[in-house]
Amino acid sequence: MRSINKVMLAGRLVSDPETRPFDSGRNLCSFCIALNRTWKDSEGNAKEESTFVEVKYWSKHALETAKSVRKGSNVFVEGRLLQERWKTKDTQENRTRLVVEADEITYLDPKTTGEERIS
Repeated sequence: MRSINKVMLAGRLVSDPETRPFDSGRNLCSFCIALNRTWKDSEGNAKEESTFVEVKYWSKHALETAKSVRKGSNVFVEGRLLQERWKTKDTQENRTRLVVEADEITYLDPKTTGEERIS
């Protein structure tokens, strides 16, 4: 059986994006988005929860994306899950986390140049 690793998320940036240049000439744009869900419980009370997802965008458009979105911007992200692994500096303990590595980002706010897909 072939594995499928495809993620599609629409959310709001919780902080301004950060960029990081690399010696290879590539740039990384990273940001966190909030995914909000609302529902009513069995008694009819409104409930809400937020999930926060880290997004990494390696692209020739990374710098453009960082200039086009800010905290509060709505984006649609298409990409894949990536498990990052590292050891802590002090105790050398293994750590992991899941992030989304974006292939395409669509700006959803009208204050940008309309709905604009960047890949």
